Amino acid sequence: MELSGLNIPKRTITALAKKKIYTTDDFLLQIPTRYKDYREIQTLANTALKKECAFNGTVKKVLKVTGENGKKSYLEAVVEEKETGTVLKVYWYGAAYLYDSIKLMEDEDIVVCGKLSFRSDGYVIEISALAAEMPLVFQWFLLVDGCACRQDAGEAK
Repeated sequence: MELSGLNIPKRTITALAKKKIYTTDDFLLQIPTRYKDYREIQTLANTALKKECAFNGTVKKVLKVTGENGKKSYLEAVVEEKETGTVLKVYWYGAAYLYDSIKLMEDEDIVVCGKLSFRSDGYVIEISALAAEMPLVFQWFLLVDGCACRQDAGEAK
């Protein structure tokens, strides 16, 4: 079925056409150019900086930080790693609207996924809510009976 015959905005059809996607079959058969595997849970001690990883921890605090001088607000979560007790800060830029949902996860065991870095305030993972490659709404999983499950869909990974 041609995408142009569906109720899809013209600019979306134009963008898909640039990727040689003209029909629903083309769309369904599109193969991703990369895949991020978050199945192996890491510890901060054995992970290289600037590497995509998944960490097991407990959300200790969630803050909504208001930007200054016209900068956008962002979210900051303090996560304590289960294995070592090391504190990890997770920042969501452009996602202040998710505050109420993420605040509900305080004191929950989660797996947070992203690229690890180290700054003056400690270990950090920064997530852009607008990232096109973002596989999950929050890029983290709830831990259910030791199994990392997608928070948004509840399906086991």
